[in-house]
Amino acid sequence: MGSLERRKKGTQGEILAERWLRTVFKAEILEKNFRSPFGEIDLIARKGACLVFVEVKTRESTKAGLPEEAITEEKQERIRRSALFYLTQRGYNPEDTAFRFDVITVHLEGKKPRISHYPSAF
Repeated sequence: MGSLERRKKGTQGEILAERWLRTVFKAEILEKNFRSPFGEIDLIARKGACLVFVEVKTRESTKAGLPEEAITEEKQERIRRSALFYLTQRGYNPEDTAFRFDVITVHLEGKKPRISHYPSAF
């Protein structure tokens, strides 16, 4: 799969994940594709008093493995650093703010996408 096609699938997955977070999980979306010097966070949401930093992984098949397997320790660390950057940049005190890291996987196999949500994944 080419880079452009992969990006299109990733964007499609993020749109589906965002819709799922708003309609099913009943979260407020605060940011999409937040960039920091350490990396990017796909979605940042608020569920009640908790900020939720969401990594979205999209796959058309499992030939290359499950989407959640692509979230390495290194990727998790970049997301953590980006989250701390976001918190301090937006005036939150990380020690007094409830937050967590979720993963949403989107499987595009078949006619209907399958979405899985892993709260507090790391």
